[in-house]
Amino acid sequence: MKTYVESRAAKFVVIDWNQWSSGQSKSPWREGEFPWGLDVDVIRPGASAPPGWPTWIIRGDGHPDPSAHLFVSELVPSELKRITGNDGRSAVLNRQRLQK
Repeated sequence: MKTYVESRAAKFVVIDWNQWSSGQSKSPWREGEFPWGLDVDVIRPGASAPPGWPTWIIRGDGHPDPSAHLFVSELVPSELKRITGNDGRSAVLNRQRLQK
């Protein structure tokens, strides 16, 4: 998937949306263990999440609630800038070149 995405002038980034990183038993892996040695950039919201992050889930469903989505949506732009070293303008320019 990374090869496909990056061959189209985009950056492949995974969001490790692990809301159980506070040590709860529901965690499918230990903090930092994902992505199991794969060469991909990972954004880990839990690493800088405010108190209450593990509880920001839809009761009875387990999926992230609106608070979690808002937090991650505000985190992703700055993390992408950190990972790519730019503000996204070059990605737009690369996409435009591909369309020609």
